[in-house]
Amino acid sequence: TYNSGMFTTNENLSYPDMNTTLGFYAVYPYDSSYETPYFTFAAQTDQSTHAGYTQSDLMTASNTGRDEEVVNLVFNHHLSKVVLNISSTNLPAGTPSVTFKNVFNEVEADLAKNTFNSIGLSTDIKASPNGSNSFKVIVAPQAIKKGSVLAEIAIGKNTYKWEVEKDLVLASGIE
Repeated sequence: TYNSGMFTTNENLSYPDMNTTLGFYAVYPYDSSYETPYFTFAAQTDQSTHAGYTQSDLMTASNTGRDEEVVNLVFNHHLSKVVLNISSTNLPAGTPSVTFKNVFNEVEADLAKNTFNSIGLSTDIKASPNGSNSFKVIVAPQAIKKGSVLAEIAIGKNTYKWEVEKDLVLASGIE
């Protein structure tokens, strides 16, 4: 359990040998199936809610420790955040919604090598509101080709497409 900057447990934990260096890994969001440093993670396809968005933000930390010393864990983001700001003086009436099209949302994680590679099939992801006429989404690292439709914006009865103007690389840990 994480509370006030410290992880605690109700279980009695101890080092197997005081001279042994151990590796510590932490993953957010937590999933009990992550028993090894290798796992598959999928960002939510509906990130339009706070819960859907935050449960898509894969973060990990790792460090080593020995002799019951305090082990500091610094978390890093491993997927890519895309922000879309809608700017126009002629928007139709209605509340905008954004869906990112044909993007990868799943990664194969290897914490030992600190790699997070896209896998699986592309999918559509509903974006999260990010302020007035702004939307955000978390996706797997990937390359988007020039001319690809990256997002559809729905306002009232109108739908608009956002095409990528040049090749785009969505890298791990980058906004």
